[in-house]
Amino acid sequence: MKNGDLDVFMGYWDPAMQSYFAPYRKSGAVETIHTNLEGAKFTWVVPSYVYDAGMHSFADLAAHADKFGKKIYGIEPGSNEIMLGIVKKGDFGLGDWKVVESSEQGMLS
Repeated sequence: MKNGDLDVFMGYWDPAMQSYFAPYRKSGAVETIHTNLEGAKFTWVVPSYVYDAGMHSFADLAAHADKFGKKIYGIEPGSNEIMLGIVKKGDFGLGDWKVVESSEQGMLS
């Protein structure tokens, strides 16, 4: 769009992509026409059987590290800054965990 071409991008996830998008929004190079999904959460998830077994918060991860092999599965490289930051800072007792960058399909499986 900056070059006068029409482009549509429907894969923006706020807040994960905020730092990438901000310069374009601020400069007026791109414009948000419509939000296609309201109220979606951007967070980590576990399958329902893991939730039912007691995994209800980030803090619960460290207590069950052996069941996860101290690994958190993310999506494509470059899209996991929030996870990487949490591990780097040692938040929730996850300082010795590893973020495994994968793909959207890998994360969902």
